[in-house]
Amino acid sequence: MIKFFRKIRYNLMEQNKTSKYFKYAIGEIILVVIGILIALSINNWNEERKSSNTEAQALVELLEEFKINYKDLLRVEDHKLRAEKKIRRYLDFLNNDSIPIKEKNYIVSGLAGNTWNMTYSVLQGLITSGAINNLKNDSLRFQLNNWDGLKRNYVELQEYYSNVSIIDLKKYLRDKFPSSVILPDSTFSNWGNYNYESKDELEQLAIKFVHDMEYQNLLKEALFRLYIQLNGIHLLKQNHNKIVALLEEEINNKK
Repeated sequence: MIKFFRKIRYNLMEQNKTSKYFKYAIGEIILVVIGILIALSINNWNEERKSSNTEAQALVELLEEFKINYKDLLRVEDHKLRAEKKIRRYLDFLNNDSIPIKEKNYIVSGLAGNTWNMTYSVLQGLITSGAINNLKNDSLRFQLNNWDGLKRNYVELQEYYSNVSIIDLKKYLRDKFPSSVILPDSTFSNWGNYNYESKDELEQLAIKFVHDMEYQNLLKEALFRLYIQLNGIHLLKQNHNKIVALLEEEINNKK
């Protein structure tokens, strides 16, 4: 097309038709500009399509990642709920005077372990690379950024419970009482260097163990830490549901 206009311009120049020459020259310039604009539009459209496809794939991977981690969170929540109930029942048991000392003479088990070992590699990759800022849905972007903070806060609560509350409880019992008192049916050796020759002395220690205020306070501390963790899990579940709903909506919109 441009060659066609150029040939016409040359003919007009040879025929000294200056007015028409300039008109065709302007027309040729306009055609070039239009061609450039069309090419840019097509290129921009292709880039937007690639970006949209990349975002759609990231959203699908994020959704799968959240669903996998949610299942593990529910497993941990179930364990924490059972541990909380155990401590509450045990404390009521210890303070019930109608129950014989021998029946109270044991330690509550199953309080440690079962931590939430989540993996958010897709989300972390989006945050680290800054690609999360390219997400078009403002609500989703906000929830994902907020989720990272909620997750870290819960992990701190979880680690404090496992590394401080439970360890303090075990250390206190290990240093204070022999295993023959707190684990009367166990075949393990004593936790400390104790030599009790008298059965009466062991019985007195059993009574002391059952009524030991510091022991009960450590149990209450563990109970409180479990309660905080369960509140943290509740908050995580609420935000998880919001994120999943937004992800599913965005994925459907891009189909």
